[in-house]
Amino acid sequence: SVGFANVVRAGEPICSVLMGVIMLGAYPKLLEVGALVPIIAGVMIASMAEPEFSNFAFATAMLSNFLFAARGVLGKKIMDGSVKISGADTFAINTLFAMVIMAPVTYYMEGATVQAGFNKLCTGTGDVDAMALLNGKLEETVAPAPMYFIAYQIVTGLYYYLYNEMAFAVLDLLDPVGQAVGNTVKRVVVIIAGTIVFNKPLTTNGIIGSTVAIGGVLLYSLAKSAGSAPAAKAKGKKA
Repeated sequence: SVGFANVVRAGEPICSVLMGVIMLGAYPKLLEVGALVPIIAGVMIASMAEPEFSNFAFATAMLSNFLFAARGVLGKKIMDGSVKISGADTFAINTLFAMVIMAPVTYYMEGATVQAGFNKLCTGTGDVDAMALLNGKLEETVAPAPMYFIAYQIVTGLYYYLYNEMAFAVLDLLDPVGQAVGNTVKRVVVIIAGTIVFNKPLTTNGIIGSTVAIGGVLLYSLAKSAGSAPAAKAKGKKA
């Protein structure tokens, strides 16, 4: 479910810590690591309580955590390299390479399925409504026109691109773990929206786990601020 996926994905900060240690040799402060414990605990509680839990779903969600963490760590390394590259430019380069690599694979594996689904779904007629597109409106009871559906996918892709570009802009200002923690905060909104839209409320333990995991984000933020304050003060004295 939406709630399960987002609660497991809330474990991204600890994955960022591990990837930072493995790939950059960057060891976090003990206080910061301790603040990540509630996040992990909350994920475990919510995962075990989720009625639709499956080992495969959990494994793929955790794999996604590690891949996103690796992307953040490598992206930050590139942005802080000898040649300064902005977060927006870094994401644009990543997207171009990803498209070149994945487009042929996707077409080979799913091209026929996508074409068959498109022909079956897009049987409607009508003009492209620009305002409906901007509002993300797609009728469920009426088949969309082919051009409208194509335009809808383009607009959706544009929104998703801007969302990820903003994430890289934030990464340019923070470290990978801080960006991962900030990314976790948004999951509160997604979980709540998912329970409303899909009418699938979390269980009691799921709510407890979600609360603990998201509360851990606040603790990490406080620990991060406490750790950075002395360094900033010492830097000010040297200046």
